[in-house]
Amino acid sequence: MDVGVRILTEQLQTILKQPMIVETKPGGVYTIGMQALTQAPADGYTLIATNTSFVAVQLLHNRFDIRKQLVPVSTWSQIDVILTASPNAPFASLKEMIAWAKANPGKLTYGSVGPGTLEHLLMANLVRKYGLSATHVPFKGGPDFMLALARDDIQVVAAVIPLVNQYKARVRPIAVMSDKRAPLFPEVLTLKEAGIDVPNFSFWNGLAAAAGTPPAVIDTLQRAIAEALKSDVAQAKYAAVGMTPVASTAARFGQTINEDFVWLAEAIRDADVKLN
Repeated sequence: MDVGVRILTEQLQTILKQPMIVETKPGGVYTIGMQALTQAPADGYTLIATNTSFVAVQLLHNRFDIRKQLVPVSTWSQIDVILTASPNAPFASLKEMIAWAKANPGKLTYGSVGPGTLEHLLMANLVRKYGLSATHVPFKGGPDFMLALARDDIQVVAAVIPLVNQYKARVRPIAVMSDKRAPLFPEVLTLKEAGIDVPNFSFWNGLAAAAGTPPAVIDTLQRAIAEALKSDVAQAKYAAVGMTPVASTAARFGQTINEDFVWLAEAIRDADVKLN
């Protein structure tokens, strides 16, 4: 998220002719970031970076009504997810992980950025699908669970490829959760190639403003994002970290969020995810 937003804002500053500050506010499964947005004036000068996991969290925690409190501006990228194991995990493939977890009930550990996030749901559904017993370990942010993975504090995570790429020398990618192999990890099998029967997934990333932001401001921001993503510099930087730049209209982005509310609610129910 942080890396991708900084690539985007580098271009937006030139297009909008004013500086943009990227302020990271991790913790509270997006609560701190949402508080910062909703407490700021609804003038388009404060935006929040959102993604698929952000939507899932709102469904489970019900702390904010994002369809009423946010105004979608545009998506800015799509990212594949890759299941990644710790360097000394007792398995080197997804099939081996499943077999080991069955033979060692309760010993498999996996990380996420909190209950109900997409990282959690992906692993919870996999665990449920194959009748495994595993322990979910929440972290403050993605870099935190990747560092724990590199240290063998946990054994596996479902993480976006740009994050895995930052730690690729210290971790072991074992399966790409899409229908095509990832250019940054061409040797890693897809779920289908690995013989695993769970749905493919990918993240979207977007920007949203506070409810009440004038439509003309939303339109200006949306057009600027679309222009920024056409930049050769931005496209090259996104490709280098495993992101695909994708702009959308505000209306289409809103439809994406509404569609996600439907399938993510089903995913939460099927995974029997509950807050402690």
